[in-house]
Amino acid sequence: WVVDGKEYPVRRSRGYAPFPLSLAGAEGQLLACGAEQKASFSLTKGRYVFQSQHIGDLKNLETYENYQDQIRHFSHMFDIHPTLIACDLHPDYLSTEYAEERAAEEGIPLLRIQHHWAHMASCMADNGLEGECIGVVWDGTGYGADGTVWGGEFLTGGYEGFARAGSLRPFALPGGDRVTKELWRTAISLLEDAGEDPGAFFPAEQVELVRTLLQSGLNSPVCTSMGRLFDGVCALLDIRQQASYEGQGAILLETAAEPCETVYPYEILREDGLLRLDFRPMLRALCQDRRQGKPAGQSAQAFLNTLADMALKLCEQIRAETGLDRVVLSGGTFQNRILLRRLPALLQQAGFAVYHHSRVSTNDEGVSFGQAAIAEMCLAIPLELVEISGNEAVGARDGVRRSIRVDFIPEPKVGDHVMVHAGFAIERLSPEQAEKDLAAAREVEAALQEVYEAARRS
Repeated sequence: WVVDGKEYPVRRSRGYAPFPLSLAGAEGQLLACGAEQKASFSLTKGRYVFQSQHIGDLKNLETYENYQDQIRHFSHMFDIHPTLIACDLHPDYLSTEYAEERAAEEGIPLLRIQHHWAHMASCMADNGLEGECIGVVWDGTGYGADGTVWGGEFLTGGYEGFARAGSLRPFALPGGDRVTKELWRTAISLLEDAGEDPGAFFPAEQVELVRTLLQSGLNSPVCTSMGRLFDGVCALLDIRQQASYEGQGAILLETAAEPCETVYPYEILREDGLLRLDFRPMLRALCQDRRQGKPAGQSAQAFLNTLADMALKLCEQIRAETGLDRVVLSGGTFQNRILLRRLPALLQQAGFAVYHHSRVSTNDEGVSFGQAAIAEMCLAIPLELVEISGNEAVGARDGVRRSIRVDFIPEPKVGDHVMVHAGFAIERLSPEQAEKDLAAAREVEAALQEVYEAARRS
């Protein structure tokens, strides 16, 4: 696709891969193992990131074997020997299993990175951003830092860390993974939570089954998933009750949308320190529209309008509390072209700087790039101090500047050379040692630049 005059990848194919991406200020060599569906991996060498082509769903044995073969192939082709491995926080992803086994076998440090933080970092790195941003990360599911299922997230932070500022209001998924195929399960759960009678829209046997699961809590994990909210609304509007492929409910909801400027009611609540988007008033309004015979296409568009308005208002509240005014958009939900047009326009009108992907995919294929950007903060690099203010400083190397902390350096001075790890100067270097380390890094970069230019010419 083309969005705002720039490419907007949905699937990074051969031709784009293995053409290297750049990561400003990066050093060293690492492997980022990505997610599980729409899998990719990224290998880094100096400031270059070699992200793989789309590999697919690792739960398929042949796909998983190809994933491992491609890592070996890329490592050999670019002579990369990782000193750090990054993977998703989800304990059951096969990419995580691969990372754990390889790290143990080779004695390499392993860094587990929360899924939605990696999405946010991916979009930041895609746009060359430093510092802190607001991340609106909407997708199907990702393993949350609290052990629950996340997917409709508002984060703040950057490569060094993040905070969960807000999310959708949590709701239950009766039947666990079955909800991805049987969309009516989520719809009934949502209506029960909103105080509506699902029996007005769904067969009695389906309602009874879901109620039994909800009351017992059996196989009904709680989530904040935007993808599942799309599924539930798709079923509520009777656009589709059963999905035959991943994301079908969201795709058909977008396709059904007809011109309409309605925005449904909703609330923003604060629960346990988090801002929660309470969509129950919207669900009640959707039910009222169905009872009155409003066309499903208009209701679908009103739903999307409401999501965009929710995101705007919550970002405004985060800005008021943090001062952050840059917003990055990532996650599979932002393959919805209506949202991708409407939300950035609303945010820009409100004074935000808005960024979306242009070099890597917004879906889980882009997660490995974000993991690499975060993991780079864990690699030690030599920098020269060029500015100091208290315990905060700016380090520079070959024109690249990075904000760092100097708490651990006694009496730091401008001109000192320091080794930087995870945003902190951890060791003062002699000029000779610093020059030796920098010379080695420049040699690697020069060799990679030749590869890069050759690829461009071809």
